[in-house]
Amino acid sequence: MAGTFITFEGIDGSGKSTQMRLLSGFLRMNACDVVLTREPGGTPLGLRLRAVLLDAQVVPDLTLLFDIGVAESTGRTTRRSTARNKRDRLDTEDSEFHARVREAYLSIAAAEPGRVKVIDTSGAVEETHERVKEIVVPFLQSRGHCLAGARS
Repeated sequence: MAGTFITFEGIDGSGKSTQMRLLSGFLRMNACDVVLTREPGGTPLGLRLRAVLLDAQVVPDLTLLFDIGVAESTGRTTRRSTARNKRDRLDTEDSEFHARVREAYLSIAAAEPGRVKVIDTSGAVEETHERVKEIVVPFLQSRGHCLAGARS
């Protein structure tokens, strides 16, 4: 059986990494095989891998778009970078940049509503995780993957 390619998108601080970790744990607890990857880049191998993926025109089966307002995103990334005393390149971009990125994501979601599901992440982590499961569990079940007895 072929795998299913699910991507997690959203501006910095929207909860992608947290939700990816929670979903992978949930799926593994329900006897699903999960392979987690991150966007390749920054290394020669990563750039070659990215070129191969782009050449194959690996379109995701499902994209979860984690949406949050720019002000809340900025607050989350500031707390995160302060806690680890390290800022990355995106942390230094201004709010207009993040607003443009958010709008671009929302435009893609509007153009492809069957594939891209928008999830409001302004609430509690647990609320977002429940919404993720409400989308992913039936999607995987409809494709014949694991989770036969799982409930979202």
